[in-house]
Amino acid sequence: MNQLGRIASLLGIQLVTLKEDRLLKKAIAQAGSADFGGDDFREGLRRFLDSVENEAKLTLLGRMLAQGYVTGNLANRLRLVHWRKRHPEIENEEILEPLFIVGMPRTGTTILHALLEKDPANRSPLFWEVQFPVPPATPETWHDDPRIAEDQKVLDQLYSLVPGFEAMHPMAATMPQECVAVFTMCFMSEQLQVQFNVPSYQ
Repeated sequence: MNQLGRIASLLGIQLVTLKEDRLLKKAIAQAGSADFGGDDFREGLRRFLDSVENEAKLTLLGRMLAQGYVTGNLANRLRLVHWRKRHPEIENEEILEPLFIVGMPRTGTTILHALLEKDPANRSPLFWEVQFPVPPATPETWHDDPRIAEDQKVLDQLYSLVPGFEAMHPMAATMPQECVAVFTMCFMSEQLQVQFNVPSYQ
């Protein structure tokens, strides 16, 4: 597949687009909504896409994964904005005594996050809830929501593409997930520079 991408590129043909307007349209089609809740994400998106195009040197498979990654995050943003508009009472919800873990990558924040989540008095968002945030999880479906299996399939594919990654950073659909994945929907996240070679995005 990547060989096909190289040949097409030599002929000046880009088989997988990473153009902002096309990705926005794909996300709107996926989510069934066109309200992004403001434009605060656009500068980060543009910088990321520019860096991906000019620095990442992606193969055809890499471009396909990048397209799906960007479109998926944009679609999640659209779904969240739509859900919040349909449920304005969300603004009145109170989170008592939230805990914040702040640190740079590879400093133990993931382990601390997982440790704190073991306390029954605490509640962390799980991988599958961050990947598929709408509709929100309910206590009745925390253990058997079909999105759990769907998210686990995505994580398993990641591990098959990057052998050895699981040993460095264990992930599972039912494990707690950190905020970097949430900020990716705003295209202001270190997760983007960890997953892609995008030096100018940093």
